[in-house]
Amino acid sequence: MRYKVLFIIVMLLNSCVTTHEFYTGSLATRYGINPFPGKEEWVNSIKQISKKVNNNSRPALLWNVGTYLKNGIKLSFPGKSESNNHYFTEIDLNSEYFKYFSNKKIDVFLIFEPGVADISETLKLILGNYSSYKSVKGICIDLEWYDINKMVTKEEISKWLTVIHSYNPKYKLIIKHWNINMIESFNNKNLIFLQNMDNIENIDEFIKRYKLWARKFYPNRIGLKLGSDYKKMFDNLNNPTLEIYQTIKNETNNSVSLFWSENVIFELSK
Repeated sequence: MRYKVLFIIVMLLNSCVTTHEFYTGSLATRYGINPFPGKEEWVNSIKQISKKVNNNSRPALLWNVGTYLKNGIKLSFPGKSESNNHYFTEIDLNSEYFKYFSNKKIDVFLIFEPGVADISETLKLILGNYSSYKSVKGICIDLEWYDINKMVTKEEISKWLTVIHSYNPKYKLIIKHWNINMIESFNNKNLIFLQNMDNIENIDEFIKRYKLWARKFYPNRIGLKLGSDYKKMFDNLNNPTLEIYQTIKNETNNSVSLFWSENVIFELSK
């Protein structure tokens, strides 16, 4: 009887442990790499880089579908909007990739640079076009391309989540920025706070920044986006993706995702 009770207690404790998936992958912007890779190149590279962390890591792409304009945003698919801030391409640049990624188990987060365009309206345009694809797992809002003098509030984040979840309640929202002071913390299991670590060349500054980021947004999931500057901080790494991931994870209690710039991902995945 005693062992049965103990077994039940252990099972109850285990059921209370929340495990979050985490992602390893790359940003994918057409202005960030030339020529732009084909579907198979992306899949092979992202799967390789994810395996370098461990088998539990989910291969993922932050796939750009909207780029910043001074007077709004350029969306990479045909469409219409009542707003004067939304501009569209004549052809859809993304659908064939998303179909292929759906069959290859690559998770896609649709990233956009809002500028002065209304974010809720932009979300509706993007998800109205792409929410039917199995590969699409959520949205990433790049708030570095937003009002630089305006803090993003938890009320705004909650409003964006409501819009996103009207298309799929399982979608994740990734909030991307470099400045910890420009985003209010807001606890939600569907949020990931992604810190842009570009242009950091000092290892002490790197460690200080991600520790502060992890602490502020705990218990939320966090992520780091790295570029080629990592070489100036970490010398002679045999497996940069794994070793940097382990360095970060050992210092935080958050679930950690790691994304690379498109200009280094293909080198790292070899």
